[in-house]
Formats: sequence, structure tokens, C-alpha cells
Amino acid sequence: MTSENRYRMEVVHLIQIVLVLIAAMVGLTILANRLSIPAPLVLVPAGVVLGFIPWFPQIELNPDLILLVFLPPLVYAGGAFSSWQAFRKNLRPIFLLSSGLVLFTMGIVAAAAHRFIPGMSWSAAFVLGAVVAPTDDVAAATIARRLSLPHRIVSLLEGEGLFNDATALTAFRFATAAVVVGSFSFGEALWSFLAVVLGEAGYGLFLGWAVSKLRRKLKDPTLEITVSLLTPFLAYLPPEQLGGSGVLATAVAGLYIGRNLSSLSSPGVRLAGIPLWQMLVFILNNALFLVTGLQLKSVIEKTSDLSASALLYDGALISVAVIVARIIWIYPAAFLPRFLSRRLRKRDPMPAFRHLFILSWTGMRGSVSLAAAFGIPVMTGLGTPFPGRDLIIFITFCVILSTLVLQGITLPALIRWLGVDRDGRREKRGAHHEEARARIEATKAALSEIDTWAKKGDCSNEMARHLRRHYEKQIENLNRHRDEGSNDELGHLSGKDAELQRRALEVERSKIMELHSGGLISDDVLRIIELDLDLQETRLDQDSHTA
Repeated sequence: MTSENRYRMEVVHLIQIVLVLIAAMVGLTILANRLSIPAPLVLVPAGVVLGFIPWFPQIELNPDLILLVFLPPLVYAGGAFSSWQAFRKNLRPIFLLSSGLVLFTMGIVAAAAHRFIPGMSWSAAFVLGAVVAPTDDVAAATIARRLSLPHRIVSLLEGEGLFNDATALTAFRFATAAVVVGSFSFGEALWSFLAVVLGEAGYGLFLGWAVSKLRRKLKDPTLEITVSLLTPFLAYLPPEQLGGSGVLATAVAGLYIGRNLSSLSSPGVRLAGIPLWQMLVFILNNALFLVTGLQLKSVIEKTSDLSASALLYDGALISVAVIVARIIWIYPAAFLPRFLSRRLRKRDPMPAFRHLFILSWTGMRGSVSLAAAFGIPVMTGLGTPFPGRDLIIFITFCVILSTLVLQGITLPALIRWLGVDRDGRREKRGAHHEEARARIEATKAALSEIDTWAKKGDCSNEMARHLRRHYEKQIENLNRHRDEGSNDELGHLSGKDAELQRRALEVERSKIMELHSGGLISDDVLRIIELDLDLQETRLDQDSHTA
């Protein structure tokens, strides 16, 4: 067989593997939707099962692929589509979760591992702590949104997941370097850590500003969307090559661009770009969860020389340490700042204890931890094997599986039992009224402007009357929904109205297709009308999700 044919077969095999993974991911996600449970809770266990099927593709997780290809767009999208308003309002607790909790968890895990795992040195224990310290924001936020949690809890989970990878990966680099080199200086590590944080934050702001300037000058939507796809890699790669993590710069750039997205992009760009990014994030996230489950077989093979009972004990021990560390941190982190600051108590009263418990129970770990574990060097600088590398990888997988399954499966029941979902639904109804008030104010502003145009002669009286009728009808409908006495009835009426409008749109769509099939309208006319109907249906879907 020639080298060219061998290369061609390898490419075909790779394409087949990718297609099989995508097909499995789509099928499992459909199953999760049918079961009304978050996709990660199905994908990871299913990946474990699929990994032991002989004919299913065996995939070895490449840490560089995760950290250089998957992570940048996911972090960037998390920043760009998160609420800047909520992030700024919750900056203090987000910082305590993404930095303080990560370092605290790292210390607790290191102490437990060194004390209870035979032969685990302090240096290797700190590497393990850094690996399992960051939570998986995708799993937690996905579950939180599906279960109608209050907006602040969701914002805290998203903000924590956005920045805790930066803290953990930076600490991981220092910890592994200490093992490889054989020495560690706390003062040097602290100054290096501060330099990384300040440098990456500054670079992320600069890049966000520069890309925003560039995108405002681009008139081609395709070019602008292409630039948006390149931005996370431009943010991530330079700091990563210089010894940082790249995560913080990517998150900051995403936050900056997301904050200015309304003034940055035209409606056409947002209409085309946002669904593209949603599809990309969906594929990358779900593929990571599936591939994470597939790793168990290779992880077990690498630790085959160790006792199964000892392995399970070590995995359970560190899983408990990770869960307990988060619970221990959450309550004092909420109480102490308010105890010390009277202004903070007035501005931001103590959250309900049931909210704090749910926040403490959403510490699921994910693929970033496993990628970091696989990224541990095989050899040290002295030419000796990295101490406990295979054991660290196995324990990391145990932590991912136990937190995702144990906390992920029990979280919905706990949320309902504590009544936190009622708080979330009440908050959403309040947001619905807020939206109605905002729409009324915007509509009144438009009516006022129409009167001005009519007086100046910028539009005919007939056109002005037509526009007034349209906006007055809109205000009447909005007032009817806003002033409804029962919030529950409001949601029911809104859903009924939306369903009737969908049915009307389907009638329109069927008639348009009938005219097209009969040759009475051209393809171009069909596409124009179809686009308008699609936009109306998209608006209805968005309204129903926020109702």
C-alpha cells in the first residue's frame, strides 16, 4: 500500500469517527430531551458504556485539542452571551467563587490526598487539587436554566465557570512546573500569577476594543461573522504561548464584545451570527461530554497495576473532598462580607439559605479537568516518571463522574423540595411585566415621533394614521397582558396567544408553498416571504421562553 493510499484511508477513518460521534451525540441529546433531563447527565454515562463496546471508535483524549481548539470558542461564547449587567452586579461573589473557591478547593484536596493516599507527595497532591478545582459551567448552567432557578444563581454559575478555569489552569501550570523542575518558590509563583492575571485581562480588553473597531468598519456580514469566529483564538493563543492560560483573556474579550454587541453589529449579522454560535457551542459542549465518558476504558487500562478497591477508595475520597470544600466555602463567603460591611448588608441582603445550598450543590466537574489531567507531563526534568500521573487521571475521572451523576441527578429534586424553582418562576413573571413596560415605553416614543413627522410633513396623513393604528393596537395588547390580575393567568394567556399566532403562521406558510408549487410565485419571492415568516416564528419562540 502506497503512502498516499494509507494517508487517504486515515483521513476517511477520521471522518467516519467524527460522523459516528456526531450521530451518537445527536441521538443521545434527543433522548435527554425526551426524558426532560439535561444532556450532560446522559452523554457522560452513555460515553462510558459506549467506550467498552468493541466496535465503537476508541478515542484517546488529546489535551491540546481540548485546550487549544474546544476551550477558546466555548469561553468566548460564554463571555459574549452572558449578561454584563449581571456580571458587574455580582462581581464580588463571582470573584470569590472563581478565585477564592478554586484555591481553597485546591488546598483541601491536596491536604486530603497527601494525608490519606499512600505515597502521594505534596507536589503531586497540589497538581491533583488544581486539576479538580474548576467546575464545569456548562453542566451547571444547563441544569440551572432548565429548572427555572433564580437569575442570580444562574449568573453566579456562569460567571464562576467563565473565570475559574483561568485560576485553576494557571495554578496547574505552576504546580506541574514545580514537580518537573523539583523546586517551588511561593513569592515567585504569586508575582507570576498576578502578572498573568493583569496581563491577560489587559490583553483581553485591548483585543476586544480592536476587534470592535474592526467589525464596525466591515460592511460584509460574512466577513464580520468570520472575524467573530477568529476572535477567541486570537485572544487565547498569544497568552497561552507566553506561559499564561489564555482563558482569562478570552473571557474578558468575550465580555467586552458582548457588552457592545447591540451597537457593534447590524440586525442581519446578529440574526445570522447568533444561531451559528449557538450551533457551534452545542456541538462542542455535547461532544466534550460524550468524549469525556469514552475515556474511562483507557483510564482503567493505565491503572491496571493498582488495586481496584484502593482506586475506588481514592476516587470516592477526593470526590467527597471536592463536594465538601464547596459547601464549606459557600456559606462563610456569603456571610462574612455582609457581617463586616454594613453598606453591603443594605445594598445586598443575605441570600436565602436554600439558594446558598443549591449554589453549593452545583459543583459539577467536566472535560477541562480531564484535559488538564491528561496534560500532566509523563516525565520530570530529572528523567523520572511524573509521580502518580495515572492515579491522578483516574481520580479526576471519578470526581467528574461522581459530581456530575450524584449532584446532577439529585439537583432537580432538591430544587423542587426547597421551593427554589418557585422563586425562579416568580422572577420570570416579574421579568415578563418588566418587558411589557419597556415595550410600552418604546411604542409610546414611536407614536410621539410619528406625530412629529406628520406635523413636519415628512409623511402623509394616511401613512401616519396607519402607523398610529398599528402602535396603538400594540399598546392595547401590551397593557392587557401587563395589567392582568393573576400572574399565572398572564402566562397562560401569553402561551395561548403565541400558539394561535404559530398556527396562523403555519397557514400562511402552507399557502405560500401552495402558490410556489403551482408556479405562481418565483423562488426569490418564496425566500423573501419565508424569511419574514421565519423571523416572526423566531420572535414567538423567544417570547415563549421568557414568558
